[in-house]
Amino acid sequence: MAISQETVERFAEASAQRVLVQTMAVLVFGQSGLSAERVRALGRSLSDQMTDVVIPGAEMADVEAIREANARAVVAVFEGVAEAMPADR
Repeated sequence: MAISQETVERFAEASAQRVLVQTMAVLVFGQSGLSAERVRALGRSLSDQMTDVVIPGAEMADVEAIREANARAVVAVFEGVAEAMPADR
């Protein structure tokens, strides 16, 4: 195997946690009356806040790469939640 078993397990755990978070978010946002578009907007707004992430001791290029990856991940999670929500009423 090209990657370690520990890496495989970490990715599997992260995937399982993402599924749990998305499932809970669909339920909470749905019960709160948020539309799928509002959920997407919330994800974009939170993504924009990733520019404030501070990582002590990291070089600026690394900080920027981490900020961009985090921002994309936030948008992707909220997009997944929005896609899983029932159609707008």
